[in-house]
Amino acid sequence: MKAVGFASVLASALSEAQSFTDRSHSIEAIRNVLIEAEGNSIRVTGMNLATGFTTSVEAQVGEGGRMVIPGEISDILKTCEGSVRLASSGTKLQVQTDGFKGSFNSINGSDYPEMPSPSNLTGTATIEAGILDAALALTTFSAGDVESMFTGNILFRFKSAEKKLTLVATDGIRFSVATIPIAKTSFKEDVEVLIPRRSADTIRRPLKSHSLKSDDREKVKIGIAQDRKMLVYGEGFSWFASRVDCKFPDISSVLPRSAACIALLNTQEFLQNCRRIIAMSKMNRSKQGLNVTLHFDPDAGTLALDSQVDEVGSGSTVLGAQFRKESAAIEVCLNINYLMDSLSALHAQDVAVCQLTIAEEDKTPITITGNFSNGIANLMGISRMRR
Repeated sequence: MKAVGFASVLASALSEAQSFTDRSHSIEAIRNVLIEAEGNSIRVTGMNLATGFTTSVEAQVGEGGRMVIPGEISDILKTCEGSVRLASSGTKLQVQTDGFKGSFNSINGSDYPEMPSPSNLTGTATIEAGILDAALALTTFSAGDVESMFTGNILFRFKSAEKKLTLVATDGIRFSVATIPIAKTSFKEDVEVLIPRRSADTIRRPLKSHSLKSDDREKVKIGIAQDRKMLVYGEGFSWFASRVDCKFPDISSVLPRSAACIALLNTQEFLQNCRRIIAMSKMNRSKQGLNVTLHFDPDAGTLALDSQVDEVGSGSTVLGAQFRKESAAIEVCLNINYLMDSLSALHAQDVAVCQLTIAEEDKTPITITGNFSNGIANLMGISRMRR
């Protein structure tokens, strides 16, 4: 291998790939990253078998090659400017910049597992990178960290005929649902894919980077490999996650069918009022979850938030709200952290107005929805509450 590239660019690629490696894995190759020099680029790959990532950087390649190297080389290259020269010599990789020269042990690239290939897919769906990233941001916070049949995972539900992708997540208490358009699909029928939340979180970094490459709305493809892995790829990068082998439960039974009260609120103002209340919880030595009581008053056109915190005291705040016709005055109590999660997700997507819907049935959820201008059909954030 002989190649020349920019030190800072290669450092970023190595660092990103290294974040996918498993330093405790029994396979030595998985603890490091793979570099491949070919054509006019260097391809860098990192994986942990559950998920993996490949990216390409421009380079002048004099001699192609493939070898596994320590990802920590990125820490050295981050301190260097200008170009970096790579040259292999047996089991050594020679790295040289204007301020550094080193020789590193390597592993034969043939020992590295193969990434899923876009040429080996049962179908694909084309989606705008920025919209997919936003949909993940609007759902992953509800998944929780404990993996089971449905918690700790994200459901990707492809509706071929409708050209829509719906993402669903739950931790057993909260649910989040976001629907986005599919630009083009080759799936012949509806497809459901369940992947771990931890895997879904890792795709957001390359998606965000990909969506910011130009003023155009860059698109990526989501495909299902024959080995049951989900693949997301675009120009210069490829990512995969292993599927969870179970069926996501039907959540239609918990969705509210009628409403006692529907209120429209300014998202930023609502979030700011919640922050005032949640600041009280930081004074609480017991560090327990903080419940807040929401008082909806259609006649006054207000929503009041009240909270009682042990060892601290009480606090309240009021903001204006618009109510749909025939909304009833009602009080609900819920964990303010759950409310903050939904509002923060909406605010991050520049949703100016959010809608709260309180169902009539006892012990039913409160839903928070938003309408988006960037192609997302809706977010439904649901929290179980006490009456």
